[in-house]
Amino acid sequence: MKHYIITAFFLLAPILVSADEELKGKVIWVTDGDTIGVLIEGKKKVTVRLNGIDAPEIGQDYSAKAKQDLSKRIHEKQVTVKVSGKDKHGRSIGDVFLNKEDINLWLVANGYAWHYKRFSKDVTLANAEVKAQDAKIGLWAMAKPLAPWDYRRKKWEESERLKK
Repeated sequence: MKHYIITAFFLLAPILVSADEELKGKVIWVTDGDTIGVLIEGKKKVTVRLNGIDAPEIGQDYSAKAKQDLSKRIHEKQVTVKVSGKDKHGRSIGDVFLNKEDINLWLVANGYAWHYKRFSKDVTLANAEVKAQDAKIGLWAMAKPLAPWDYRRKKWEESERLKK
């Protein structure tokens, strides 16, 4: 039994090490308010899903504004990404920093994204969301902002209804 545990550790060790990787590179695209492309060492393109947040989906209210302002903030700039893992689509999940500024936090604090509580227990993000809501900043100025996960579920339900 001990042999299997040791073998499993050595097989999984590279995965565990790469999950805590730190990447440095230039932002070459912004897909939406929570997904970007980073060019590492001038040759490797990495898609990064920002950790702990969820921005409006493409086509959803405030999506274009979130993407546009994120682009203004980081496009063509050098960032550091602290990778914490991969998502089901193979994208790196990470915290993005422009110099020392936490971009994930900036998005939530300025009302461009929700704190994605399903995947994050980050108290700083949670507090930033509450402050943005109370101040009616960004998407919180809308009468009834629809969370992206609810928007996705609604779209999925509509497509399922059409299949019948």
